[in-house]
Amino acid sequence: MTDSGGYRVTRLKERRRGRLRRWQSFMLYVLAAVVAFGAVVGALRLAGWIAGGDEAAAEEKGYLLAMTFGVGEAGRAPMGLLTLRAGDEAFDAWTLPRSLLLSGPQGEYIMAGDDFDHPEFAADLGRVLQMPVAHVARLPLAALAELAGDERLVFTLEEPATVEVEGIGRTYEGRVRLPSDQLVDVLGAGGEEDEARVAFDAALLRAVFDAAAARPEAELAASVDAVAAQAGDEQELVHDALAELVEGETFITALPSEGRIAEGQFALVPDAERIQATITRRAPGYDAPYTVLVRNGSGELGIGDLVVQRLAVLDVELPPADNADSFDYRETQIQASAGSLGVAREIRAILGRGVVLRGAQLPPDTIIVVVGSDLQAKDLQ
Repeated sequence: MTDSGGYRVTRLKERRRGRLRRWQSFMLYVLAAVVAFGAVVGALRLAGWIAGGDEAAAEEKGYLLAMTFGVGEAGRAPMGLLTLRAGDEAFDAWTLPRSLLLSGPQGEYIMAGDDFDHPEFAADLGRVLQMPVAHVARLPLAALAELAGDERLVFTLEEPATVEVEGIGRTYEGRVRLPSDQLVDVLGAGGEEDEARVAFDAALLRAVFDAAAARPEAELAASVDAVAAQAGDEQELVHDALAELVEGETFITALPSEGRIAEGQFALVPDAERIQATITRRAPGYDAPYTVLVRNGSGELGIGDLVVQRLAVLDVELPPADNADSFDYRETQIQASAGSLGVAREIRAILGRGVVLRGAQLPPDTIIVVVGSDLQAKDLQ
């Protein structure tokens, strides 16, 4: 009897262990299915996040937006403002003086002040920037007064500037305090420009956005909405640009150019190299025919970045600098394929150092600059 009872107990325990193993196996299968399902969902969410990231990145690619103020207003001279958002980089703005020379389809010069109201204004400006200007918005001069509100406009001039309003000339110098109710008349004053007047307009426009920054938040937001609503199809971009400008942190200066006197008339000739370095290269859609890879072969801290900055005047792609295979290079090497030797020689002229070498294995659109110890940071300051 004892043996029989022991046998039954043993079989019962085995049955229980069997049921437990089957239950554990079932739970493992369920858990595996849950994990697999979670992995699929997670992958789909990740893919959606990546796609969303791509969309966000697309939205952050930036824009090049030209705004004109006062076009077609009787008795007032219009003015222009170019704004650039390059991805998540800092927002920048430049005035477009009336005396700025733009480029027509046949290479002829056109004064910006005579071109603001022309259908080809965007194309003429794009030739100067070497980049299409896809967005142009026209706003009244009163829009600037709307943004400034009742705040007094305060700015400082390095040189005296004379502005003629309704036939009466007034010279402004040093620290200027301009009542807001005079803004439209002063900004819309015509007459011949000179470098002092160009600087005056840029300083006054900066003062407009500085004044806006001092206004109560709710009032300012309403003004930005009201002004952007007048921009038609470009309302969204104008709103974004104004929201940046009214923060008062964007420095506004004239488009890079040099003043010239020709046949007794003042004109601003665009500075192609500075425009290339500060605007064209950073504009959305920039696509250069050549790529220049800068490599630090000397080990001097920051030398690669300085070379990249110096070469920014060229119409080339310039990825961030990296290290060479060693820091033992004594002489700067500019390695180029047969099709890019011309660009390599330009690089040699800009740096004032280095030897141009034929890189037989390089793609036809690639140049590699290996910075040697013969080129130092003090040479690039």
